[in-house]
Amino acid sequence: MEFEKAQLDEDARNRLSLSFVELSKGWVNYELKGSKEQDLVLFLHGFSIPNFIWDKNFEEIADAGYCTLRFDFYGRGFSARPKCKYDTDLFDNQIIELLNRLNLGDKKVNIIGLSMGGTIAMTFADRHPEKVKSLILVDPAGLPQPTEFKQKLLKIPVLNKLLFRFIGNQVLINGLENNFYDFSKFPEFEDKFIEQMKYKGYRNAIVSTYQHMPMFDIEHVYKRVGKSKLPVLLIWGEEDQVVPYSQHNKALELLPNAEFHAIAKAGHNSNYECAEIVNSHIKTFLSR
Repeated sequence: MEFEKAQLDEDARNRLSLSFVELSKGWVNYELKGSKEQDLVLFLHGFSIPNFIWDKNFEEIADAGYCTLRFDFYGRGFSARPKCKYDTDLFDNQIIELLNRLNLGDKKVNIIGLSMGGTIAMTFADRHPEKVKSLILVDPAGLPQPTEFKQKLLKIPVLNKLLFRFIGNQVLINGLENNFYDFSKFPEFEDKFIEQMKYKGYRNAIVSTYQHMPMFDIEHVYKRVGKSKLPVLLIWGEEDQVVPYSQHNKALELLPNAEFHAIAKAGHNSNYECAEIVNSHIKTFLSR
C-alpha cells in the first residue's frame, strides 16, 4: 500500500459506504445502533487504532439493550484530518458536536474509553459532569510513566515530523503486536489498521496528538473524578506493555469507588483480545 496518497474526500466517503456527519472541523465517520430512547453508551478509541477496535464489543452491548455510538476521532480511521492542534479541546469539542448533531446532546452518556480514549473520557467527565452517567476505563492512559528516548524525540517540533515521515508508519505497524498478549490470534488486525494510513493527514495527526495531548499527565483529573462519586468501572489487561498493568494501583488510589477487573492473558487491547470476558463485565456494570 502507498501511504498518504489518497484524499479522504467526498468520492472516498461514498466508496466506503459508511455513515458520516459534518462537524466544524470536517466529516466524521460514526456508527449508531439501537433506539435513542435507550441508555446511551459512547465508545472512545485510543491513540492510533480507530473505532474498529470496538468490533468485538459494540454489537453485543447494543444487543443487551443500549443505544451504542462509536466514531473515529479526527485524524484517525475515516474521519477528517484537519490542519490544527490535536489536543484535548479538539477531541472534547468533537464529542459535544457529534452528540448534538445526532440529537443525543440532551442524554446522559455512559462512556467507554480505551487507552487515550480513557484520558478523553476522564476529561469529558471532569468538564461536563452533568452529561455523564458512568465511566468505563479500559487500560486507560493519563497517569505518569517513564518516557523512552524515542518518545521524547516525538515531542520536538519539526524533528518529530521529519522522523515520522521516514519511519513513523512502519513503527506504528510493527508496534501493533505490543498491544496484545498473543497477536497471532488476530491475523485480520494489521490490514484493518493500515487501511486508514493511505489517506493524507494521518501522520500529521498522530505527531500532533503525541505533542499536544496530555497522555501521561492528568493525575489531577483522575483525582477530581474520583471525588465526584461518579460510577467507574476499571478494566486492565494483566500483560499490558503499553500502559503497564501496575498502573492500576495508582488509578484505584485516585478512583477509590471504582470497580476493578484484571483480565488475564490480555495485553493493552484487552477489550479486543478477551472480548467475551470484558463484555460480561461491561454489561453487568451498566445493568446496575
